[in-house]
Amino acid sequence: MVPKKLREVGLRALLSIKYRYDKLHIVEDLSTPDSYVEASDFRQILDDSGFSSVLMITGRHITPHFKSSSCKRKEPFPAKYPGTQRLWKTASNTIGCEMREVEGLDVWSALLYDTLILDLSAVEKLDELISTEGFQTANISLRNTLKNFEVGSNFGASKDRHKVVRVVNLDNL
Repeated sequence: MVPKKLREVGLRALLSIKYRYDKLHIVEDLSTPDSYVEASDFRQILDDSGFSSVLMITGRHITPHFKSSSCKRKEPFPAKYPGTQRLWKTASNTIGCEMREVEGLDVWSALLYDTLILDLSAVEKLDELISTEGFQTANISLRNTLKNFEVGSNFGASKDRHKVVRVVNLDNL
């Protein structure tokens, strides 16, 4: 287990590096419309966007829920975020793509992927996770940074729901 302060410093460095090389993208929502997207179609969307390998981080719960811990009963509950869970299933079947919750984000595996995509709920959770009390720099907070975000190109099959947002100032993380 990595100490909390060391993990915070690592996450700050990770976000700074990805931002500096234009490999950090923030979207409003990581979910799909009412149906599953085929893995080949999703890979084509990623290729058209110029992403070779992608790690997508969401602040929502994405792993399947089961009524019982027994292996015999596999009846899923109604999903709390069905669009996010559909995208998680699609990403797990797509080569060069992975989707995780914020709690599963670690620096080593994030550096193995070319591009890091966060949704707004993940940014909020990361802002809470990375403490800023000990620093005097005002630009260190992700919340302060998001006040100046710019809307960029669209991402995903439902283009009106997946607006890519680029963080303007993460250099001081």
